[in-house]
Amino acid sequence: MIKIDGLEIINKQQRNVLHISNVLVALGTTLNLLGLVGTQDATHRIVIIVYTLVIASLASVQYLRKKPNLRVLIGSRLLAAQTLICTKMILFALYNEPNAALMITTNVVVLGILLLLALLAYLHYFTYLLSFLTIIAYAFCAYLLNNDEVWRNLPVYILLFSAGAFLSSMLAKGVNTVLLENEKYRLNTKEMLSALGMTEAEFSTYTDFSKENKRGNKAVIDIFHTIGDGPREMLKKNVSYLMEQDKIVYDKIGELIPEFTPSEVEIAKLIVEGKRIVEMIPILMKKKSNITCQRVNMRVKLKLNAKDNLRDAILKRVAVENTVV
Repeated sequence: MIKIDGLEIINKQQRNVLHISNVLVALGTTLNLLGLVGTQDATHRIVIIVYTLVIASLASVQYLRKKPNLRVLIGSRLLAAQTLICTKMILFALYNEPNAALMITTNVVVLGILLLLALLAYLHYFTYLLSFLTIIAYAFCAYLLNNDEVWRNLPVYILLFSAGAFLSSMLAKGVNTVLLENEKYRLNTKEMLSALGMTEAEFSTYTDFSKENKRGNKAVIDIFHTIGDGPREMLKKNVSYLMEQDKIVYDKIGELIPEFTPSEVEIAKLIVEGKRIVEMIPILMKKKSNITCQRVNMRVKLKLNAKDNLRDAILKRVAVENTVV
């Protein structure tokens, strides 16, 4: 049986998003502070330094808490990054710096990446906040610059970021539905195993064994239909005889081995049929430990060694007693 934990899958996805955001933040701020990317204006550098201090504080909180809330961690970091980028965009527009329109557009692309990370982390309502802040910041920049090209791009960005928020909503609903169905499946499976008195491993083994038996039965039937009428009739008689003999032995186990308790007789009959412990559990409605304990008692009563086969010993004992009778 395949065990799927939906919450663990989501948590793993969120941890991956957190690691990716950490790498992107560290790389971006380092390159900017070193003067390799972005503007080196004093105001911009102060904003980046403040942002770095905020991120460091958030990281400290993360490592101090034993079980941090991944949604809060990711959301707070993305919001801090969103605030930084929107602030830089407004500064570009406010001071009407060279290539301000290009720098604003570049930062909008970065905001799109932040929205994608929020979507991958299943931050449902948070994506609405990121989209709203991006649209408001860009519209304010367009107002400050009063640039026709920037104004023309505004409807496109509104459409793109609104679509991103809508897709996030659809994804969140889908994930919640899957989690709900997974929980129902888990509860139903637990109830079924409880009714059968089996563990997941025992049930898996039992189903695998049943599949093997079905394949084996099909092969026997195919051979039976292939052989001629004479061999088929002879085979029927031989099988009928063997089944009759097995029935005699089966019915007399309790009589011929009187030291067995009624419960042990039931187990002995199943052992003669070739049943394994995992197959006995749903039939007898007993736990594995109970059946194992009774098998040990049966071995003691039959005076068997560790290497002796319990089924062979039962058949041998029944055959001897039956001959005496």
